[in-house]
Amino acid sequence: MRDCRLACVPLPCTAGDIAGNLRRLEAAVMAAADRDSDLVLLPEACLTGYATDGDLPAVALDGPEVRQVCRIGQDCGVTVAAGTAEKADGGVYLTQFLAEDGAVIGSYRKTHLGEREQKVFRAGGRLNVIGSKFGKIGFQLCWEAHFPEITRCLALQGADLVLMPTASGLAPARRAEVWNRILPARADDNTVFVAAVNQCGDNGRGLVLGGGATVFDPRGGLLAADYCGQAVVADLKAARLAELRQHGYASMKNVYYLPRRRPELYGPLVAAKKDGGTPGPVCQR
Repeated sequence: MRDCRLACVPLPCTAGDIAGNLRRLEAAVMAAADRDSDLVLLPEACLTGYATDGDLPAVALDGPEVRQVCRIGQDCGVTVAAGTAEKADGGVYLTQFLAEDGAVIGSYRKTHLGEREQKVFRAGGRLNVIGSKFGKIGFQLCWEAHFPEITRCLALQGADLVLMPTASGLAPARRAEVWNRILPARADDNTVFVAAVNQCGDNGRGLVLGGGATVFDPRGGLLAADYCGQAVVADLKAARLAELRQHGYASMKNVYYLPRRRPELYGPLVAAKKDGGTPGPVCQR
């Protein structure tokens, strides 16, 4: 990993208004660049807006809308993590993509869909990390933050930073309570930086998104937070990650947990019934 200044911007996004969302996205990226940011995290579905009424336009990752996001990032000299409803393979996915040096260098399709989302979107089938100039980046979208298995899978693939873009209607106080409860654990257990950002404002269809932005260090320490609709900026230090990931350590406060796992004991994690019931046999297929 390299040192990186990360900006998390809780954009207001109107469902279906791609042109308007692009204008707001460009202004946000320019403002982040003015604060010397290297990487800009934007909310889930910020390009197309977010809705679950089945009437949301979707775009292709090689289409002109995404190419414009790439151009904005290149012109501003920053890497951009932006979300969209993605049209692909005859369906629509909730996808977060990473634009760097004028091109999409990787993307992630939401794998765990909410109840309303399941009626509109397809679920992705892969947990993957993306190699950027600042290190390896993984994504968890919105309520996926509640699944520690996702963060662990990303960390085992070498993720340095896990980004959690959101489109949630939780009010600011409730959003802060949820993130402050679960995100430090995701960071600390996996020795990764964790950052989250939520859409804010009315989506144009009666859903009010609650905003919020926060960043945690690899021990779960708070680096930056705002729940009043403002962007936050945090400096992610590569030396801190390297210090914690060394195999020798002076005390337990600096221990790196991943190498001390015992995977042979964890069979029930993958054998458990989908409904959360009693685990089945470990070798069940």
